[in-house]
Amino acid sequence: MQKFSKTLAIMGLMTPLCASALGTGEIQLHSALNQRLNAEIALVVGADEPVDDLRVSLAPLEAFIKAVLEHPVYLNSLRFQITSKGAAPTIKVTSTDTIREPFIIFLIELQWSQGHVLREFTLLLDPPSTFQERSIAVHGIPFAKSAG
Repeated sequence: MQKFSKTLAIMGLMTPLCASALGTGEIQLHSALNQRLNAEIALVVGADEPVDDLRVSLAPLEAFIKAVLEHPVYLNSLRFQITSKGAAPTIKVTSTDTIREPFIIFLIELQWSQGHVLREFTLLLDPPSTFQERSIAVHGIPFAKSAG
């Protein structure tokens, strides 16, 4: 019985190492209200995870219903494309139509040979006059020199 416990413990420790890792990061918005949507979603991919068989799309209507989310018609104009910017792959999200809603909520579905993931995103679209791509400013804090 002790041998079985050790074997089970070792297998349990090895399982997470063998699991495939794929997910999404944050979304970055590059457009404003009354423009065609232009955004990028970072992909989080494991070292040995190929993205060749990865497909991304708007989640099916059933997924919106289960998540208790509305599925407005304008979401059908969203397009998703996997791109590789440098070393990190991203999902380019665009729309064929102008987005006239100040905020949009949508679900995407990632499918690959090891499984699938659903992820919800919410975007707040500012009017073009106030829109600017947001970046975080990092300011250094001056250190006081000690007299010595």
